[in-house]
Amino acid sequence: MLKNAGKYLGDPTVVSELVRGFVSRVVGLRATWHESGGAADPTEEIRQLVRDMGDVFLGRDARYVPQPFNARHRLGVMIRVALSSGDKDPGEAFFDLLARCALQSSIDLDAGKPAAQVQAELEVKVQAAIEFLLGRSQPAAWTDGEKATP
Repeated sequence: MLKNAGKYLGDPTVVSELVRGFVSRVVGLRATWHESGGAADPTEEIRQLVRDMGDVFLGRDARYVPQPFNARHRLGVMIRVALSSGDKDPGEAFFDLLARCALQSSIDLDAGKPAAQVQAELEVKVQAAIEFLLGRSQPAAWTDGEKATP
């Protein structure tokens, strides 16, 4: 498939927009839930976002052109090993952990942690996730030793 036939997952701009959009959406859903006093539970919507992003980056979404690295036997195996995700879909395991990082940032802000510090910490994780999804790094920089639950 040609790189210009869709949004190419080897393009750093495309990957950055997807990851940053995902994190922003997760944080926004939590904010909406928080503002509603807990009435608008975002859990299922976040889970769907996690599944959707896993599909994108494992080459299962026809709107995006995967790079060879996005194959389940390459990126999927790296995620499965790095996160000890067991039988859980590796794309879902990766984005589940990223969603939890984003949610923790929101919780930290609510607890009074300085916004600049929270934003800087989240940015490090987001940038490391982008680099990993481009095949440029290992996930250790942003997982902080966390393991996805199978």
